Amino acid sequence: MRIHGQSSAALTSLFFAIVVSAGCSSGSGSGGIGEITEVVETQGTPVHVSFSGGGWRAHTGHAGWTMGLLEDGAYTVGQAFDNVQTLSSNSGGTWFLSMLTYSEAFRSSIEAQGAFDNYITPSGYLGQERVLFDDFEATLVDSNWCPFASSEPLFYFYCRLAAIAGDGALIWSDIVSNVVFQPFGMNKSLEKSSTLLSDPRQSWATGKSVLIAATMLTDHVILTETDYLLDKLYYDATLSGAGPEQVNVTPVTFASVQSGKIPPSVLSAGDFDVTYTEADFGNSAKASLMNNALVSDSVPVLLATSASSAAVGAAASYAVLRANGYDHLTWEMAYELSDLAVPVNLLSPIRSGTPLAQSVDELSSSHSARLADGGYVDNSAVAQLVSFLQANSEATDFQIVAFDNIQNLYTPPSGTVAVGAQIGLDIALLFGQGGQNQACAGTGKDQFCVTVPAQQVFTLIDPHTTTPVTWSWTAQGAVAPTLSYTQYKVSTVDNPTFGVMAGSQGVLHVFTCVWPTADTAPWNGASDFDAYQAMLAAIRTGLYASGNEGLDHLRRALSGEVSL
Repeated sequence: MRIHGQSSAALTSLFFAIVVSAGCSSGSGSGGIGEITEVVETQGTPVHVSFSGGGWRAHTGHAGWTMGLLEDGAYTVGQAFDNVQTLSSNSGGTWFLSMLTYSEAFRSSIEAQGAFDNYITPSGYLGQERVLFDDFEATLVDSNWCPFASSEPLFYFYCRLAAIAGDGALIWSDIVSNVVFQPFGMNKSLEKSSTLLSDPRQSWATGKSVLIAATMLTDHVILTETDYLLDKLYYDATLSGAGPEQVNVTPVTFASVQSGKIPPSVLSAGDFDVTYTEADFGNSAKASLMNNALVSDSVPVLLATSASSAAVGAAASYAVLRANGYDHLTWEMAYELSDLAVPVNLLSPIRSGTPLAQSVDELSSSHSARLADGGYVDNSAVAQLVSFLQANSEATDFQIVAFDNIQNLYTPPSGTVAVGAQIGLDIALLFGQGGQNQACAGTGKDQFCVTVPAQQVFTLIDPHTTTPVTWSWTAQGAVAPTLSYTQYKVSTVDNPTFGVMAGSQGVLHVFTCVWPTADTAPWNGASDFDAYQAMLAAIRTGLYASGNEGLDHLRRALSGEVSL
């Protein structure tokens, strides 16, 4: 799900390279959806794709961009992504990538003739999700396992999701399995076959590297409690060597890579020392998490996907709850919310590790930890991708295509250069803008924030002379562009948290959809699904407007064709 950063420093030269026109025409243009667009031949330049997070909005947007590539009949999924070597994702983007990569039923639904129309029916993915949520407002929550009242809407929402999941427990991995992956029986098929990241994929993704972004919680993270004394057992994780402080969270990457490639480190910031402690009695035990002992391609797909999307998983941290003003029964609250983060044993192979151990020594020997949403540090999933390319000496003149589906554009503070220029926050953070020290979900009194390490990995090359190729399309009645495409010529900067080194150069292609009413989750049931459906229709119309201009840009970017 989407985690929002907070605005801080003024945007500088980044915005010289952003061209957004609020006056773009709406409507379908001269290019009809039935017309076949000229197919762009593969240029031979390797391309790497990232699917950003944002829950149900992100999943819907990525489906829209992909179905748009296929609707005129010129391509299959395999042909559309033929030139793509690496696929990275976070959160709702991981939901989409995992389904498209490992589920024949989902891939077939995206590729079938009439996919856009079918997607919203009871036989399509979004239609099936709507059916699950039809009675969401009337969903009954058992107070025996959900201690949160409707006056706490952020956490109460997850209780209602758990009720839909049907397990009678506030467990994020069950919500992902039984709600998000319920359509087409994907949860049953993936669980029945115990599908791992390294297992055979749909043919279109065979031979490509797959990276899934998540985070590990680091600060006073509740694992379990003793049966009799109700003493909470928690851990703290700190970097073993030199490096920037990993405040509250640190990046995690699950990966299954092409033969001969060097897989990314699971913990990109380095090795960690972990201390396990009893809250009341102070007994402790220590362990070390060593990257050279961690292999992530044998991780179950649903485990990696759940971890990547655990949007409020940081609620398992006593320290995070205290920082957000939860001063009453904080230890107990963190325990009640702890399974909104995904428990794992960080041994090889990494596995789900429901922490039932009753001593700090047992927790230490099993290397117990909790994982949360990758959006706390990189909602775009681009940073992990850059680190992987550098490790494999493939970061010279790289081409990255990023898909970002958001509610609002980020606007720089007044008084800065290029006032009025706008960009998606996920992309602004990659350039060190938009608030580097916090990631937040929700708004107002329901806002929930996590302190995070710095996220910048790029700077612009020649920002005063760069003229990016930009296309935008505005839906009727919208006040800002609905769809846009911009190229940025970039150079990397040092970011040891992600294992990124300065000096690599390439082009970042960004395809953005802005739909203000499409929230990260269907908090209100039917009205939210109406917004997802409208956003889907806008992507379909916009790509084919003005002689299929947007579609042509998308196909050329995926082919490796650039003008910078």
